[in-house]
Amino acid sequence: MRRRGSAACGRAFNGATILSVDAERHDRAEQTHNEAASRHDDAAKFWRSRGDAERADLEERNAQIERDAADLERERARLARRDGEVPP
Repeated sequence: MRRRGSAACGRAFNGATILSVDAERHDRAEQTHNEAASRHDDAAKFWRSRGDAERADLEERNAQIERDAADLERERARLARRDGEVPP
């Protein structure tokens, strides 16, 4: 079984082409995490407006986790582009 991931994709197959696909995959993942963060922000506002601070705090924490995940995906995409000399 072949491992998936930036290192495996870039070196096991076809250089820049695979890294470009890998970067695009990370770009899509970043967008997904950003969208999830936005939904959690909305949920936090919803719960706070109803006086449920505990649920609002939980949603705010979750939104931050999603933003952090988006940052990681953005960094992975940047590295894939750098390694494959594919322009951003």
